[in-house]
Amino acid sequence: MKKTMRLYNMIEYCNDNRNFKLNDLMSEFNISRSTALRDIKAIEALGVPIYSETGKNGGYTTIGNRNQIKIAITEEELKALVFALSSISNVRELPFQTEYQEILKKLYNNSDKKEMINQYSNIFQYFNEDMYQITSYNLFNEIISLTTSNKSFRIFYSQQYLKGQYKGIGILYKNQKWYFVVANILSKLVKLLNISKIEELYEMGETQDCNDITMQNFQQFMVKNETSIDIQIRSNVKGLNILKGYLWSDYMIENINEGTYLFKSKVNEKDIDFIAKLIVTGGANVKVEAPVNLKNAVKAELAKIMNIY
Repeated sequence: MKKTMRLYNMIEYCNDNRNFKLNDLMSEFNISRSTALRDIKAIEALGVPIYSETGKNGGYTTIGNRNQIKIAITEEELKALVFALSSISNVRELPFQTEYQEILKKLYNNSDKKEMINQYSNIFQYFNEDMYQITSYNLFNEIISLTTSNKSFRIFYSQQYLKGQYKGIGILYKNQKWYFVVANILSKLVKLLNISKIEELYEMGETQDCNDITMQNFQQFMVKNETSIDIQIRSNVKGLNILKGYLWSDYMIENINEGTYLFKSKVNEKDIDFIAKLIVTGGANVKVEAPVNLKNAVKAELAKIMNIY
């Protein structure tokens, strides 16, 4: 645990346990005697009023709770905060080396509605499996740094170098996965890269290219018009939900009749094989109407599966 986080937790501990001994801190935070003494001086310097008593029954006492500022929020705001923090608790760790439960604890300790928070926390429960975790905080922070400082870079992704130089647009979380939204500086085409598959980023220098591409409009730049093809997929409701789970540049849905839809979009021709894999996951809930090369790609993908059996 970093010292700053340990000191914050120690302040919380001292406020919750007005009377404590040095051994209590050593045990609670798994630190040495000398570190505990230094930390006590540090939190005193931060404004926590502590006085010590010597002798057999001596120890430390916290006077008041002056370091905390109560957060004045309405019942509806509190309900929304607890629900939001609880609902994303399936992602156990944030990319910034802190936990959602730690944030919820701070909200709890700085609120005058503790009983209400307890009530809400006890009625929210989630069963989302943690399918993805950030494995490298350094990489995530590097992504943020490159993006905010307008740096160009090369990417080693999924065991190969991507062609050309890229600029970071932002970070996207969808379907329990983190994506790095990047733009190819030469082609101005946007890619979504699964952060877990990024192995290395190599900074190349500052750039002012692609400044018109933002997180608000990046989907417009995912398809290059001169190399795009129109696709049409017939589906039922279940298939439609599967299709909508993918990030398309743009799409249109036509209601053919009750329970049957025609999904229309544009894709880069080179992405046909990837789209075919997506369609196969829809099983009998989806059927490609056009183009022919997408139909053939789906058949090829199904043939690979059949050959396994």
